Amino acid sequence: MVPCGAKALQVSNEPTTSEIAVPTGSLVGRFDHRLDPKRRLTIPLLWYECLGCPKRIAVMRSRSGDPCLEVFTEAEQMARMKHFEELSRRDRSVKDFMRAVSENTEILTVDSQNRIRISDFLLQHAKVSSTDSQVVLLGMAGHFELWSIAEKPLVNETRPASYDDWVKKAMEIGF
Repeated sequence: MVPCGAKALQVSNEPTTSEIAVPTGSLVGRFDHRLDPKRRLTIPLLWYECLGCPKRIAVMRSRSGDPCLEVFTEAEQMARMKHFEELSRRDRSVKDFMRAVSENTEILTVDSQNRIRISDFLLQHAKVSSTDSQVVLLGMAGHFELWSIAEKPLVNETRPASYDDWVKKAMEIGF
């Protein structure tokens, strides 16, 4: 096994998803993936490197309420929680919010093959059944989402009807 980041990425004339060079820290693209027989998820090497080769990963239910999971570094999760920790001492609703986040988040150790074992509880939220191992990973810049192949929104459901609509939306949100 090559240490994280020790091997240079080679880009061929016809790149595959795993060969496309991505700036450090930017998770983009889509990976159609499978959980292994022990229901572990292998984090794509390129994304693992973009995350900084962390030893631990945070996985939580989607903040948008979608039936998917959000995956990011433990450091990012701890920074988010730290922000609310002081507020929770003075505000009961913030404390309740932190409890809900904590109950629906896991900090997982990444093994030597970039795999994590997400609990059945969280996989059920993403509607990944015990008999289905197919998942879709979607890059979301600083983190990625894990979707059941059956629940992942279709392209037409998530994208504006035309390129002009897409450009208009990008400008509205300051992209």
